Amino acid sequence: MFILFNGHGQILNFENTPLDEVLLEVEKQSELSFNFDHKEVSRQVFSGQLDLSDLKATCTKLFKYSSFDFVLNDANILLIQSKRKRYKLCGYIVDDQSGSPLPFANIVLNGSQIGTQSNDDGYFEIEFEAMKNDQLSINYIGYEKRMLYLIDWKRDEDCNVISLSVDVDIFSDEIIIKDYILSGIVEGEEYGSVRLDFNDLMEKSNAHEFDVMKSVQLLPGVQSIDESAQNIYIRGFTPDQNLLSWENATIYDSGHLFGMVSSINPFVIDDVQLQKGVYGPSFKNRIGGIIDISLDDEIENRVSAGIGSNMTENHAYIEVPFKDKFEVTLARRQSIGGILSTPTFSNYIDKVFQETRFEDQQISTDEEVAEAINNISYSDINGKILMKFNDKLKLKLSYLESENMFEYTYEEPGLRLINEDELSKRSQVLSAQMDVNIFNNTSSSVYFSQSDYDNTYSSELDDVESENLFESFSTFNRISEFNAGIKNEWDLNQSIDIDFGYEWGQKEVEYAIDNGSLFENFLSESDFLIGNIHNLFGSIDYRKEKLAFEAGLRVSHYDIQNQFFFGPRGKLQYKLNEKFKLKFGVGHFYQFVSQLVDFSESELSVNNNIWILASDDRASTMTANKFSLGGAYTHKGWLIDADIYRHSSFGISTLSTNLGSRFEIEDLIDAQTVGLDLLIKKNWNNYRTWVNYTLSNNIYFLNTTDVEGFPSNHDRPHCLSWVNNFKWKSLELGVTYHAATGLPYSDPEEIELDDEDEEEENYQFLYESINEERLRSYYRLDASLTFQKRLGKKGPNFLASLSMLNILDRQNEFSRNFIITDTEEDDDLETLSIDKFLLRRTPQLLVRIYW
Repeated sequence: MFILFNGHGQILNFENTPLDEVLLEVEKQSELSFNFDHKEVSRQVFSGQLDLSDLKATCTKLFKYSSFDFVLNDANILLIQSKRKRYKLCGYIVDDQSGSPLPFANIVLNGSQIGTQSNDDGYFEIEFEAMKNDQLSINYIGYEKRMLYLIDWKRDEDCNVISLSVDVDIFSDEIIIKDYILSGIVEGEEYGSVRLDFNDLMEKSNAHEFDVMKSVQLLPGVQSIDESAQNIYIRGFTPDQNLLSWENATIYDSGHLFGMVSSINPFVIDDVQLQKGVYGPSFKNRIGGIIDISLDDEIENRVSAGIGSNMTENHAYIEVPFKDKFEVTLARRQSIGGILSTPTFSNYIDKVFQETRFEDQQISTDEEVAEAINNISYSDINGKILMKFNDKLKLKLSYLESENMFEYTYEEPGLRLINEDELSKRSQVLSAQMDVNIFNNTSSSVYFSQSDYDNTYSSELDDVESENLFESFSTFNRISEFNAGIKNEWDLNQSIDIDFGYEWGQKEVEYAIDNGSLFENFLSESDFLIGNIHNLFGSIDYRKEKLAFEAGLRVSHYDIQNQFFFGPRGKLQYKLNEKFKLKFGVGHFYQFVSQLVDFSESELSVNNNIWILASDDRASTMTANKFSLGGAYTHKGWLIDADIYRHSSFGISTLSTNLGSRFEIEDLIDAQTVGLDLLIKKNWNNYRTWVNYTLSNNIYFLNTTDVEGFPSNHDRPHCLSWVNNFKWKSLELGVTYHAATGLPYSDPEEIELDDEDEEEENYQFLYESINEERLRSYYRLDASLTFQKRLGKKGPNFLASLSMLNILDRQNEFSRNFIITDTEEDDDLETLSIDKFLLRRTPQLLVRIYW
């Protein structure tokens, strides 16, 4: 604040000053005296100039944009909290240069869920109750957002004309599609990426499931063949080839409840970046796609909290700021399986354990000829601390802990044997980052992260009478990753940005397997391996007029193989006109970890997959070449976005592909994916509909034999989703139809005796071809109804969402395996097929209260 003097009196100037401090200063410099509640007034700020020579004008200006009215009696002023009024407004949204109408602009009462859209003529109407200092937010793709105080709204008979200016910070007027699918899903700053603003999604739309990993499946090229939240395939790349990053730290296990629920808490997530194709060199080494998750990095001016429950878990979170310098976030989720059995929980378990010993023993339990005790539980904790020392120095600390427990005991009195199974999976992640902005055109970030994942499974068969161990099986796997680095950003000028940095990473992998494991001929019984990776990365980003181009390079040295790896990559966008742009990307990628898939049917199939490090004698470093070309068209609520791509991957172990026993496990596979991702969307006021379609061909090549290329186990040539979303006041209806080609499988031709086993007769299948047959086509119809409303004028928000998955209760197969069995009539052998099915009709219910 500073004071000027003119011929009539004093002039005070303020900039974002708390209103109570302004009033005290005015009292000190004038004869005015204010009566007010310090607590209420201190929550508002004032900016501007006050001329104390005119007391009435001073008060009018001082409280115009506040929530207070005033009564002036001589020099005594009484402040009165203004009342909410009914507003019925209309207007036209136009371009400030051409005057052309802007259809489908978003008009929202700030801080609420009340809003509407302009029609084809740019016209809108809206009605609500609000305070005089509330604001309307006007948003349109490619234009600067406008905030209009209700008190400034013209009340004449004609509707207001609101002009918007082109956002100069958005390249080429509209190169980033902000309203990509829903409000909150936009094109990312990285070319070929998509950004999900989870805060916006949770508040404004519920057409998605309240699960981070299932929400990304709204986009073409992203799918889960087993309807889980964990096993995500991105443009043909398998789950272990895709990177899940949480607050710049790697997540090695993203699932609860054997993958059916994501271990990422959606209620504290701020932003999700999905990279489907070519991505920048600052990301960690993976050959597939990237799901990059972050919590809120801004310190809010109010406490936020929420509690809720669905049919698998309870959750609670709180965000507490301390002024504008410090904020703490805490969140927890806990499964309800041990407390309450729900249809959702039961359906998930039935799907996971079908055609296993667990299912067979459960039948005996239901018939009361045996007793089984099982306990399945999961939980996760999220925490974050934000510290803002000043505008040039910020620090953030983040922590995540995820745990899954499974305990199972089965006893059949007639056999006097007890089966005991125990599974424990635990992830811990800690990350820290300090942002330093000393100069106006440069910024630096120093960071480190620690990720730990442990997976322990044991199975025992005990003889009750002798108390001796009859049979046992166990596996153990631990992977620990530490990363530390520095990243620098340099804005050379308005057109050129340069990013560069260094990162050191260390990966520790430990495992132990027992006799009878699928991996025993490939892995030693136990091992401990440490790999150090030094990474240099840099990129240059050029944006000028209709052209945007980024070129980058990542160079890594991997000490176990004592080898350098080079990953050049580049991306380009070119805007042909106001409606159409072209996109292009190309790059080379590599990764040093992989996951071996336990596809054996002998145990409970509880996801005993093992992470291993690449080495000369055990596993190869995987590499991939990527190419993509596409375009996007936007006009009057329509969006058509298409990408064609070709990926070639090398050095993949057959044990990472779930191909069963059809190969020698030492074999390596090359993969090739050719595909088309297509998105078509249209908005009609409160109704949105879009179609995701992927046409792809995922082929494996066995590079040690003359076997011709064959479809991968996750190959789906056609995959389509049709999503419909209608919103009316506080209600939202969503209907989604999914369809896809059936998954491939291998049909054995004949049975032969294994000549290598001289001690006993073992038979095996002979396959003439691999994955030549296909299961039935996949269909699923889902629907959801959501009610969301604020409870009272200043009360919390209430949300209730009821969904039904697979309404038609279709039996969708997702795997077919074969076993050899004796016929009942004689000793002849026959082949018996065993199918596994996806979720049957499954209800979901979520209830939340948040503020």
